[in-house]
Amino acid sequence: MTTRKPSETYRPDIDGLRAIAVLSVLGYHAVPEWIRGGFVGVDVFFVISGYLITTGLLETLRDNRFSLLDFYERRICRIFPALITVLVICFAFGWFTLFAQEYEQLGKHTAGGAGFVSNLVLLADVGYFDNAAETKPLLHLWSLGIEEQYYAIWPLILWATWRFRLKILPMIVSLLAISFFFNVYHLEHRAQTIFYLPQSRAWELLAGSLLAGLEMEKAAVVCARTRLALSLAGMAAILLAIAILTSQSLFPGWWAILPVLGAASLIAAGQAGLVNRTILSSRPMVAIGLISYPLYLWHWPLLSFARILSGEEPALPVRILLAALAIVLASLTYRFIEKPIRFGRLRRIRLGPVSAAMASLSAAMLAIGILGYGGFANKGFASRASATPAELRVGDIGPTPYFQYLKQRYYPCPSTVASHSLEFEGVVRCFQSRADEQVDFALIGDSHAEQLFLGLAEELPNRNVIFLIRSGLPIRSNETFSDIFSFVLKTQSIRTVIITSRWSTRIRETPAGQDFTTELARTLATFRLAGKNVFLTDDFPTFNFDPEICKYQRGLTRSHCTISIDNANSERSTFLRMIAAAADREQIPVLKTWHYLCRSSDCSMTLGNQILYRDRNHLNIVGSKHVATLLLHDYPLLQN
Repeated sequence: MTTRKPSETYRPDIDGLRAIAVLSVLGYHAVPEWIRGGFVGVDVFFVISGYLITTGLLETLRDNRFSLLDFYERRICRIFPALITVLVICFAFGWFTLFAQEYEQLGKHTAGGAGFVSNLVLLADVGYFDNAAETKPLLHLWSLGIEEQYYAIWPLILWATWRFRLKILPMIVSLLAISFFFNVYHLEHRAQTIFYLPQSRAWELLAGSLLAGLEMEKAAVVCARTRLALSLAGMAAILLAIAILTSQSLFPGWWAILPVLGAASLIAAGQAGLVNRTILSSRPMVAIGLISYPLYLWHWPLLSFARILSGEEPALPVRILLAALAIVLASLTYRFIEKPIRFGRLRRIRLGPVSAAMASLSAAMLAIGILGYGGFANKGFASRASATPAELRVGDIGPTPYFQYLKQRYYPCPSTVASHSLEFEGVVRCFQSRADEQVDFALIGDSHAEQLFLGLAEELPNRNVIFLIRSGLPIRSNETFSDIFSFVLKTQSIRTVIITSRWSTRIRETPAGQDFTTELARTLATFRLAGKNVFLTDDFPTFNFDPEICKYQRGLTRSHCTISIDNANSERSTFLRMIAAAADREQIPVLKTWHYLCRSSDCSMTLGNQILYRDRNHLNIVGSKHVATLLLHDYPLLQN
């Protein structure tokens, strides 16, 4: 996503490498079932950017023609035209199609994109109750934010190093090592945070910068045999990363070495490398590489808006069609917007120290940023016609009403409940139904335990119900639950314990080398031997569409808010046998809640004219009360 080098140093194979990067990202977003690890294309882009930018800067320093103003003018004329186009069209399209809350979010992300701080804006949103990534049309601008933050600082560091006659290569290696260590050290417990932080991604750009430094120092003399090895190994490393990594992989971390080394190896191989000259330098690859930047900008908004308007993942043919449309739009943007501005007459008209192109693009970007912030500050311009859609069904959706209801009617747990605070992700995750009395009924697990609290608290007015949850698998060997388990076990007044979780996804978190059924059985035994009446639940179905399309009239509205029983059972079958086996081993009852929402043919997130879900897999206020009523009727032991 950086500018092409002047013609005398232009390398078509690097444009071909850009094509590999953008096509892998496009494939990952459009057909993730086929290209599971295509997100590593962004890491390839980072290496390319670091290499080309540093090569250009070192050349200007060597030739004594370094100019920050000239550097930023080239960056602005390269990056701003296509970005402005996409931001304006997305903001305008959202005006006519998005609800107020959706448009408010788009406004914030438009302002963040215009200010090249999208990664930091998204980082502030990270949390369990953050909106799904697919509902953020400008999510992909996080990588552009990291690149621009790098561009803001790196030229100054290089200039200072050169000015004071310091060694460039040791400086790059030192910064690269610090950034990589930061990335790996914090990854396990801060994976979502590390993903967006510039300091944990800088090493990938610095890998390209190191390669540029080695070339300038003549420290990377490569013979023909080495070029062949680098070319083949580089392509193999990128393809291997795409093939074996998934969205569940801890990334970037150590895994990011694969695409980073792969990209660096291909660049180091030079144009004469086998893959470079036969594949990367081919006309189709170069053509895609030339439009890679606008293609990257266009593809995600198209897929995201389709997801928002349909309320579910678009069908495979639709996603493929949108990917093809992104290529068409990218070609048009490159030919009729990017090239004329980058190489046209506005670059030659001077307004003092800057060109007319730089001045007008900067003013336009500033205006878009202000407009986007206006959409955010004005709560999505709720007076728009599309901001207030007609209601088809009643019921609360989204996390906010549920947690407001909690705060208004119930009581945060006292600080003595656990060894450390149970407030995380910005939300108190421990409430009890009575303020000062002893707790006697505990819900333990993740947010799927939390969602039962409202209904049980209201249906059991004479009991003091508490929920204590973590975002993790509630088993004894999971240390994040140790303080919760300890509190419940030592609190003699707690007679009833329900353990539940989103089993279909949590079972993947079973520690390596351990058996989920065995670990769950041991956990149940711990509570049973402590004299607790302990229960499991079989959880609730997860839907593949959003409750918004059941609640509101939209262009693409579902006539039935259901999924087939076969689809629901396919998810359930992954965990039901295992939790049943654990319960049988310890003679523990499994509370069968699945059938409260499912019939012989389908499962529904509605009951009559009411919605029971606040998102795809959590009950809302009405749903929690509905399930609790049925649960206590079917299992009177819970009331003892």
